[in-house]
Amino acid sequence: MREARAAAALNHANIVTVYEIGSEREVDFIAMEFIEGKTLDELIPEHGLPLAKALNYAVQIVGGLAKAHSAGVIHRDLKPGNIMLTPDGLVKLLDFGLARRIPLGPMRDTTLTVEGELVGTPAYMSPEQAEGKPLDARSDIFSFGLVLYRMLTGREAFSGNSAAAVMAAVLREEPPPLGTKIPHDLQKLIMRCLRKDPARRSQSVAD
Repeated sequence: MREARAAAALNHANIVTVYEIGSEREVDFIAMEFIEGKTLDELIPEHGLPLAKALNYAVQIVGGLAKAHSAGVIHRDLKPGNIMLTPDGLVKLLDFGLARRIPLGPMRDTTLTVEGELVGTPAYMSPEQAEGKPLDARSDIFSFGLVLYRMLTGREAFSGNSAAAVMAAVLREEPPPLGTKIPHDLQKLIMRCLRKDPARRSQSVAD
């Protein structure tokens, strides 16, 4: 129900539409749009996507995230498996199952405090998420950087033999170089998204 309420608060071309939240004969249900296509995880080839295609998808992803963040919703589990591509190339962000609705006060504070709570997918977690620290929209920015890295290279930025090893890499290591085929300015953008300290990242997806 939390997933449905978070997603139902959003209306954007790049976010799955939730039509109804209800209960019938003691069975809770969520009715959402049917999306024909494949996940980004299924579509990324071994050596990554062509640059133009990766950038097209990236722009759509941040468009959906910007809408969510402006409504006080952070995703907390952004990864290629939660991003669908329709046959005509439209991105749809799925599975707000870990999303939380954040009250937006006069200062539009979107900080979400979940200290001690470990949620998300290790290879796409932010460092603060891996440590169970308070989260805000900048956590999604780190995850977006990881998704963009995967789209361009075909590999995870952080890897290991176990979930604990992956989280240790997220916390302490830097990702391998992207390679000379990736434009320098784009590499700088990705590395800015992947800074361990949230204060040193891009501060919003609009950036």
